[in-house]
Amino acid sequence: MKLLLVILTCFTLVFLTGCKEEKRKEPEVNSLVNEMATEVSKMSIQANKPLSMTIHHHIKGQHVYMECIVGPDFHFTDEKSKRKQGEGRLGVYVDGKLLETVSKGAFILKGIPSGTHTITVKLMHNDQTEYGLSESFVVEIN
Repeated sequence: MKLLLVILTCFTLVFLTGCKEEKRKEPEVNSLVNEMATEVSKMSIQANKPLSMTIHHHIKGQHVYMECIVGPDFHFTDEKSKRKQGEGRLGVYVDGKLLETVSKGAFILKGIPSGTHTITVKLMHNDQTEYGLSESFVVEIN
């Protein structure tokens, strides 16, 4: 009888100890799965998020200092032959005429003539086609 009681007690202790360890592991696994799901969700949202463009400018004399921020996940490139989503350059227009094409986010428009001018910046693919995203602003050069 004592032997049976000792065996049942040992079996119960082993069983309960095993259950407690399993319960401790479960939240860690759930936490890891939740973190991974959140990362995948963030990546999916960014992948589906359309590009946006913000332009800051400052006038000094006849020069216009410009900074163009494009996101998410866009980078400027000199590559001209291949069209790749998320890559490209800027077409800079003064009063409707193409002044230059730039492949960096910060640049200077030098020697703008005196007067009031409309500057338009268009986001362009590597093959010079437009993304359909542009910003315009008016400057007064003295």
